Amino acid sequence: MTDSEKDTCSGTACLAEGTHRAVAEKPQSEEKDSIWKERILVVDDEERVCQTLEEFLTLRGYLVDIASGGPEAMKMMEEKVYALMLTDLMMPRMNGMELMEQAKDLDSDLMVVIITGFGTIETAVQALKHGAYDYVLKPFSLMEIERTVERALEKRRLTHENLQLIELNRRLREIDSLKSDLLGIVSHEFRTPLTSIKGYVSLMLGGGLGEVSEPQREALDAVEENTRRLEKLVDNILILAEVGSGTADLRIQEVDVGAVLEEGLRACAMDIKANDIEVSTFVEPDLPVVQGDSEKLAVVVGNTIDNAVKFRSERATISVRAVAKSYKGDGWVDLVITDNGIGIGEQDLNNIFGNFFQADMTATRRIGGVGLGLCVVREVIRCHGGTIRVHSKLGEGTEVTISLRTHTIQ
Repeated sequence: MTDSEKDTCSGTACLAEGTHRAVAEKPQSEEKDSIWKERILVVDDEERVCQTLEEFLTLRGYLVDIASGGPEAMKMMEEKVYALMLTDLMMPRMNGMELMEQAKDLDSDLMVVIITGFGTIETAVQALKHGAYDYVLKPFSLMEIERTVERALEKRRLTHENLQLIELNRRLREIDSLKSDLLGIVSHEFRTPLTSIKGYVSLMLGGGLGEVSEPQREALDAVEENTRRLEKLVDNILILAEVGSGTADLRIQEVDVGAVLEEGLRACAMDIKANDIEVSTFVEPDLPVVQGDSEKLAVVVGNTIDNAVKFRSERATISVRAVAKSYKGDGWVDLVITDNGIGIGEQDLNNIFGNFFQADMTATRRIGGVGLGLCVVREVIRCHGGTIRVHSKLGEGTEVTISLRTHTIQ
């Protein structure tokens, strides 16, 4: 340490006095309840400075070690992990800059605060550029030291928490990818036996394996219905798995909107007939051309209609319309599906497109399904660059508007 710096540090007696005052003012209960915080290394070739800072920071709940120079500090760092190092800048054998560089090579997470005299501010600024968190000018107050230490350690904590969040997000993405892969594999494996079941049921119902009695026909009808539901579930899972893994294969071509509506209605025809639902359709003549994947858009329409069927009211009606619209100069085709069903509560509207969500999730719920249909609708429409809007009131019904651009998807 230079003579000029020792002169600026001549207030050490004042520091010691402030420390003793802090001891006197510290409540006994606080001493008993003190929780050890991070470990700090104080490096200074002036013993009084080290002792004062050690006593003060220990009172503040930190684990404190002191070193009289750079070589001693480096040896201590090889044995212990420190959160922060307070080091004098001008010291014999190894100055604060050299110590900081070697310490950072050993532990890149180490926070460093430089202690310096007025004559070396330029060097302290250089230290900041090379990785020091802050610097403190001599003579300093203990409160200034405390504030600087707290800020440095808070930044270190936030940095660690941010790194932990990044790692957590990475692992969550891995898990999500594994989930999508597993769902895709399981769904593909389901399709083969489902196809076989459907084929044999159809053959039996058609009399291909002999005469079928009425009780047998009713049983086969039930098998066929549940096979159809399972097939729809598998289709939804496969679409979600493809979208989630980024492998969604959209077969983009000109879409016959009227044919898409018909296919979506056909997928729900048995349920519509079984529940005596009145359906009306309207396709505006000369609709602009829409580009998209006809099969997946038919699934979108089918899922939306299926939702209207599930949440129907007595004397249920469903309206399906396709009309041309213009929003802010862009051409769109709106597919509008309206029902007079039980509606959706305002508290549930923001959640209806989530995976496995249903407004009634109780064990005794009347309406079946696993809550994937509208999630598939959202993801497919997003892949098409479209939008979806839902307006609903409890007891009055629901209107779903799916908007598709009329220009070609790139």
